[in-house]
Amino acid sequence: MTLLSSTYIAVFGLVLARTGGLLVAAPVFGARQVPAQSKIGLAVMLSLIVTPLQIGQAAMPPADPVAFGVLAGRELLVGLAVGFAASLIFTGIQIGSRLLGIQIGFGFGEVLDPHSGAGSGVIDGFYTVLATVIFLAANGHHAALTGLVHTFQVAPVGGELPVVGVIQVMALVQAVFEVALRIVLPVTGALLLADAAMGLVSKAAPQMQVLVTGAPVKVAVGLVMLAASLPTTAMLMQAAFRNLGASIATLLGG
Repeated sequence: MTLLSSTYIAVFGLVLARTGGLLVAAPVFGARQVPAQSKIGLAVMLSLIVTPLQIGQAAMPPADPVAFGVLAGRELLVGLAVGFAASLIFTGIQIGSRLLGIQIGFGFGEVLDPHSGAGSGVIDGFYTVLATVIFLAANGHHAALTGLVHTFQVAPVGGELPVVGVIQVMALVQAVFEVALRIVLPVTGALLLADAAMGLVSKAAPQMQVLVTGAPVKVAVGLVMLAASLPTTAMLMQAAFRNLGASIATLLGG
């Protein structure tokens, strides 16, 4: 089989569709700050590596252009699904840190989130940068690419896709909320105690303007607890990113 045979080109196109879908949706790879040329170049390079391995496993691509387009669209959705599963940990971190920012009192100050390109608060922007650094340090990008290769083993291009049940989807959603709660709980508990203390102070000394003095107190308590819980939060993120391969396998029914 020559390198430029029609079958090779068709399989390469299907592999490229799945690979491109993952790079668009996966964390760090899909960030808006990453140039489109870099994403396209990486997708082409990975597809050139994977395509020879798929020639003997992939189903014969259809000759009809419409059928081939539908099949390429399906492969794109598979890649997007894998990238979505890989980005769920970031979603949980963003949800938890956004709640922290609102509770501490930074809900009105928004900056540009370098990961999603959307507006974000100061606290969740900090957590996004921290999560990105830990993601790279924990080889999360390797796990995402390994998960992509695993999809070609479980479901070769053009072949049947594994059936994903409600249990698998719920397991992924559970992981998102678990990460969010673990980030929020330490600081939230301290802020609740601070609110209770200020309530007692307002009862004991009604002349004090608790609404005025309470905001700086909550900011101080929140920042102190955030700094104190940062090592634990970093360990949580690291463990979650190291289990990224298991999350992708869950989506594939593995």
